[in-house]
Amino acid sequence: MADSVYISSNLTSIQLEFMKLLDEYEIDIFRFEEIEKKINRKFSNLNEVLENLVHKKLISRIERGKFCKVNFPDEFVIGTFITRKGAVAYWSALNLHGLAEQFPNTVFIQTPYKKNDKTIFGTDYKFVKISDSKRTRISKEGYGNHSYAITDVEKTIVDCFDLPQYSGGYAELVRAFANAKLSGEKNN
Repeated sequence: MADSVYISSNLTSIQLEFMKLLDEYEIDIFRFEEIEKKINRKFSNLNEVLENLVHKKLISRIERGKFCKVNFPDEFVIGTFITRKGAVAYWSALNLHGLAEQFPNTVFIQTPYKKNDKTIFGTDYKFVKISDSKRTRISKEGYGNHSYAITDVEKTIVDCFDLPQYSGGYAELVRAFANAKLSGEKNN
């Protein structure tokens, strides 16, 4: 942090206004370059406001330019938020579709872009690069600022057979396949 940034222990009126605007617009996770447009307010010192709020533990920096409120717990939203065209997939999707008995210790995100695996707020993320042409059969779960992309049941099963190392093992995958209500009628 630059020496010129002043951090006080109390909330300033601008910091308080920023936090109120996040609440008013129901924003829990955001990008630096988009937030002023989303809350319909320009700040002359937005970087300083955010640095102070991070220091005061009212917001958290997920990674450069990406923030969330400190109490924002949704690892699936965070995982898909931090990568372009990300979708919850593989073992994580099996679990969310109710097809896995075991919980993965890692959140699996597939994306057509290279992204290094990382740990955020104690959650491990594995980013699996796929070709853009394989990015199909994606649906949205949740609503508003709490939504995330996820592969549908059929694509999840196919992806897991394609890359079984991300599915919790063959026993878990065979059990998921047997329990899945698959449809051969769906199109892309």
